[in-house]
Order: sequence, then structure tokens, then C-alpha cells
Amino acid sequence: MVVLVVVINVLISLLCLYVAWYVWNLRRALAIATAVVTIFERDTHNALQGAPQAISQGQLGVRGSRESYQQLEIQLQRVQQVLAFLGLVQTLLPIVTRSSTRFRQRSRAEVLKSKPSRRSRRQQRSKR
Repeated sequence: MVVLVVVINVLISLLCLYVAWYVWNLRRALAIATAVVTIFERDTHNALQGAPQAISQGQLGVRGSRESYQQLEIQLQRVQQVLAFLGLVQTLLPIVTRSSTRFRQRSRAEVLKSKPSRRSRRQQRSKR
């Protein structure tokens, strides 16, 4: 019976030794993980320390770009309107030039019909 108690005590002590060893390894792993996380946090903090200022500058830059884009859009609309007008003029120009040429031809023909020719003027002078 004493042997049984001694064996049970030895088994309990071995179990406690195993648990202690496991806890000690766990503590060591947690200490390493804590050190890694601390280093990571410090590096992240150092890297992002100027981020708020950079974000503010970026927002200002984006705002300026949007304003410039809006002004360029207005200019683009004006240029498109001018080009559309020029296209309309280009389309109508041959029509206008043809009709004005016809008008000039008619008016010249009318002038020629109304004015006597040089030959007829000479004949009229010679008759006088």
C-alpha cells in the first residue's frame, strides 16, 4: 500500500513537472511574441508618425486637383462649343458662298444687260 501511494505521488509529481515545463515554455513563447509585437508597434508608430500631416496635405492636393479639373471642364465645354460653331460655319460656308456667287453672277448679268457694251456705245456716239 505504501508502494501504491509512492507511485501515485511520483506520477502526480511528474504530471506537475510536465505542466510546469509546459507553462515555462509557454511563458517564454509569449515573451518572444510580446517582444515581436512591441517592435512591430514601435516600427509602425515611427513609420506612421507623419501620416496625419501627409494625409492633410494629400487632401489639400486632391481638393486643388478637383478645382483645377472643374476649371478645365469648363474650358473644355467652351472649346467644344467653339468647335461646334466652327463646324456649323464650315458646313454652312459652301452654301453661303454658292448663293453669294450666284447673286454676284446675277447682278453682273443684270449690270451687263442694263449697260450697253462698248461697241454699242461707240455706235451711239458715232450716230450723234
